[in-house]
Amino acid sequence: MCGSFLDNRKGMELAHSLLLNEEALSHITEAKRAVFIFEWLRFLDKVLITANKADVKEKQKLLVEQLMALISSSPGPPTRKLLAKNLALIYSIGDTFTVFQTLDKCNEIIRSKDDSAAYLPTKLFTVQGSVPCRRAERVSETPVHQHNQDTFWLHSVLPISRQGMIRVAEHPQAGSDAPPHSFLSVITTQTRLWIPFKSTIIEEEAVKGTAGLKGTAAVECVGTFYERMGRMLGSSFPETINNLLRALKSAEVAPSISRKYSCAQARAEILLSLQKVLSGLGGAAASSHRDIYKNTRSLLTDRSMAVRCAVAKCLLELQKEAVFIWTTELESLATLCFKALEGSTYDVRVAVSTLLGTVMATAIMPKQAAVMRQNVRRATLEEVLELMATGFLRGGSGFLKSGGEMLKGASVSREVRVGVTQAYVVFVKALGGQWLERNFGVFLSHLLELVAHPRAIHTHVEAVYSRRCVSFALRATLGGLLGEKAQIAAAKEICLAVSKQMKALGEGWGGGGG
Repeated sequence: MCGSFLDNRKGMELAHSLLLNEEALSHITEAKRAVFIFEWLRFLDKVLITANKADVKEKQKLLVEQLMALISSSPGPPTRKLLAKNLALIYSIGDTFTVFQTLDKCNEIIRSKDDSAAYLPTKLFTVQGSVPCRRAERVSETPVHQHNQDTFWLHSVLPISRQGMIRVAEHPQAGSDAPPHSFLSVITTQTRLWIPFKSTIIEEEAVKGTAGLKGTAAVECVGTFYERMGRMLGSSFPETINNLLRALKSAEVAPSISRKYSCAQARAEILLSLQKVLSGLGGAAASSHRDIYKNTRSLLTDRSMAVRCAVAKCLLELQKEAVFIWTTELESLATLCFKALEGSTYDVRVAVSTLLGTVMATAIMPKQAAVMRQNVRRATLEEVLELMATGFLRGGSGFLKSGGEMLKGASVSREVRVGVTQAYVVFVKALGGQWLERNFGVFLSHLLELVAHPRAIHTHVEAVYSRRCVSFALRATLGGLLGEKAQIAAAKEICLAVSKQMKALGEGWGGGGG
């Protein structure tokens, strides 16, 4: 055990060099190569910042070639993030002569729709349940056999699914006289299952029209390039954005259950890359803002929670420069955000509420100086608060809810109310403490109207839940933004509001008895 530990430590030390030690990599077993490459990328991430620029420029060509070769090896998420970061860092430190050539290679991989057998290892491939393929009975009626790990020759490794690692291998008993079957091996924690497959079936089940792991690595690199180098790559951004949007369209959810996981992963990666592109280019990408918005807004209601998070982050970056989002598209975006909160997870609520609150705050107090010179109608505080109240009281259906449902008093889901409450907090924090101090009376009366609305209290449980939401909004804003004097003034105003409510009821705390 001690010897194995020393061997692992020595092997990791061989990865600590500016260039990838290909000789050492060739002597490492297949199972440990991914760890060796990841360790080298971690070391490269640390050493590039402090390395001599002359050394980096001297070895830049070979270093870029090694990193680009790793893209074709279909790396996993942690590896491809480091890979993209290091590749962008090399061009930031060294020469930028070949940066457009590297960017073109990444775009070419993203555009690729190769569905040949050689490209299958780079496709996202999943299984349904514990059975490798529902069409297995069409290929062979031979019962499933179990074999040891050393009884097959590995051809390629396909990406990981929730059931295990999928491998396409040649069965040891498939001799020259046997049919040319490939075998699908599903490795679980307990056993290894073999099922004979024809190559046509494997091609049929492969994900077509979506980028595989190789394409995902290229998408990651493109986004990191623009995030780090910004407008230096400005002349090539229209082609890059069009490629990403086309890839986003092709990564639609297919009827086959086995394709949903891979398509959702592809969409999330593309959206996060678009966010990085927008962050690096700023206002220089204004010509593509509407195209990005039209192609991404509908994904706020995607079935995948990861896609909802990614598109919320992308639109949050887009609204910094796209004026139309918080002017003409304000109501439609708010409705989509309310729908995105339905059945949401914590991460989705945080991302969507941040988007909603920020857009509402920008609609009242734009940050762009150029907007002040444009003939753009800005929303009023009353309009914005009414729009947010729609989500709290009616949810994603808004005013389109049918009359029958209105009479029945259909309740809004708790996820929506919690998300809108968090959006109120983000909205006030974005406007700042001085704004809250000046407009506290309006904000307080609005929250009290919410908690007193019949749709918020038509059952005892919903009344308690609505009160908790309003209490959180007041506590998070007053306690975090106002100073001591302003808090005292706000407390007095809350007491006056409570007193008015008590007078409206026509009774005091001590009324009715001795």
